[in-house]
Amino acid sequence: MRSLIRRVYRGRDRAALELLVADDAAEVRAECLRILDLLAGFPDARLALEDLIDDGGWIVARMTVHGTHLAAGPGPDAAEPTGRRIAAPLFGMFRVDGGRIVQSWQRLDEQMVAAGLADPANAVEPALELDEIQGNVLPGFRKDHFALAYLEIRDLARARAWVARQADVVATAAEVLDFMRLFGAATRRRGHRPGLTATWRNLAFSYDALRRFAPDADQIDAPAFRAGMHSQSATPAADWVVGSPGSVPDVIVLLAADDEPGLAAECAALQAELGGGFDVRGIQRGAALPGEREHFGFRDGVSQPGIRGHRAAPPFDPITSRRDPRDVQRGHPGQRLVWPGEFVLGYPAQDAADPALPGPVADIGPQWTRNGTFLVYARYRQDTEGFADFLDRAAASIAEREPELADLTPDRLGALLIGRWRSGAPVMRAPDADVPELGGSGRLNNDFAYQQATAPLPASAACPAVHPPAPADPAGLRCPLGSHIRKAYLRDDIPPGAVAGDVQRHRMLRRGVPYTDETPAGVERGLLFLSYQVSIERQFEFVLQQWLRNPSLRVPGEGVDPLLGVVPGGPTTVRIPVRDGGRAVEVDLERSWAELTGGGYFFVPSVSALRYLAGR
Repeated sequence: MRSLIRRVYRGRDRAALELLVADDAAEVRAECLRILDLLAGFPDARLALEDLIDDGGWIVARMTVHGTHLAAGPGPDAAEPTGRRIAAPLFGMFRVDGGRIVQSWQRLDEQMVAAGLADPANAVEPALELDEIQGNVLPGFRKDHFALAYLEIRDLARARAWVARQADVVATAAEVLDFMRLFGAATRRRGHRPGLTATWRNLAFSYDALRRFAPDADQIDAPAFRAGMHSQSATPAADWVVGSPGSVPDVIVLLAADDEPGLAAECAALQAELGGGFDVRGIQRGAALPGEREHFGFRDGVSQPGIRGHRAAPPFDPITSRRDPRDVQRGHPGQRLVWPGEFVLGYPAQDAADPALPGPVADIGPQWTRNGTFLVYARYRQDTEGFADFLDRAAASIAEREPELADLTPDRLGALLIGRWRSGAPVMRAPDADVPELGGSGRLNNDFAYQQATAPLPASAACPAVHPPAPADPAGLRCPLGSHIRKAYLRDDIPPGAVAGDVQRHRMLRRGVPYTDETPAGVERGLLFLSYQVSIERQFEFVLQQWLRNPSLRVPGEGVDPLLGVVPGGPTTVRIPVRDGGRAVEVDLERSWAELTGGGYFFVPSVSALRYLAGR
């Protein structure tokens, strides 16, 4: 029986029936083939064996079929694929003689299958063409060494020839995801990082460059992309390092490697292969810091959206694994699943009324933009010494004038302004002191909300019960309303007049990398902010202008974002709570400690679109 389940129903090996079914048991063979025909519409189907009982000469099996309707089954009446998931019981009774099945009664609950296919609530998880999507979009390179090469078109014909070659060179989402899962499995098995390495490359085009490669690029419906970042900036762009008017790179090449020699070799190879099509106008290096931190010292990139969807090819596994035992609508604990059309064109986006259902397909015009997306690149120079001095002075001043905060330290003030301690531990779960083991746990450091208390996770070695779950904090007594993480991602903290489902429509895939440059004026430190989204206006610009820079997002005077909310001539204050019934203390941020020094808006085409742009 186990062989029937494993080889025939799970392995789809029809030929194995000849070995497992008696020669004269034609009805058994026909029943098995009928079940296989039903399963053909669910190529990712998993059969979970619930019970296997020997009942007086008959073996009784109870199974559950989990699968997604991705293909039409055989026969003229087979339903067209719906992309919907089902979970349906499969029962069987079998009599075995001489090691082969001689009688059977099998039934897959077809009514439940039909009901599942008809229920819109099961319309989930579209198939993503990962061989078409560039790999830093999904799942992200996550390499220790990184570079951005700024290219300018010199000869369009030769540039086209080079772009054509890149269609076979750029790292795709499929290969990056495969590498990362192999790397993770080897690390878990061996207990240390294996010696697996890879060097990756992706491309992104400015609007002006795209118009030279594709005559119909002017049909792209994306006003911010067409206007450029420099036209939207709140600070003067004339002195930017990159991206000022007239100096926006035509193409940005993103390079990533595991070590500095590997990155240097890739940069050299790029410059040698351009063949007169492009000139290199600059290369900006970046490198990860220990503990996944940025230069102010805080763990970065903790809260990323999970992606709904699965591979379009075997093994049909989900893009984001479900690892929250309390809620199948989440990836990691605290990680909301977002429809892929918020990040990649050509797929369903969010439905604001019901986040479990797919919304409209993301579309900006030309068909070749499918599987592409927009890249926002913002180069922020961080005044690390100035920020540290500010925390020292501000904490001392507040402690002196506020008896309830007499024990306020620079570290705790920084945690209140950011919403996390330097380790990444959220103040929602560690209000009084840093808890590094909490900050370093991907199962714990993002598991909180603001309006509602969080249910505890089942205790395990990866999730010890010693860390209590986060309580509700609607008034911002633990995590200030103006803190960076609470301004940048609202979670369930919905401002007046907004719809709860809209929050996920403003998410971005962030791929920031710290940089350290030697300059004539000394060492410069900062962040190469990179984000992917299908709408620059609704995602990047909305969050920056309507959330981070809004001093009254939820309540009047809550303050601006401590990192990116201060602009020339704008408010400079944020409030932190005093636990005496809701009173808050105003903190003057003085100025922006992260200055925008360059950037731009770019389009990241699919692999097929690269060939289209090259005229192939």
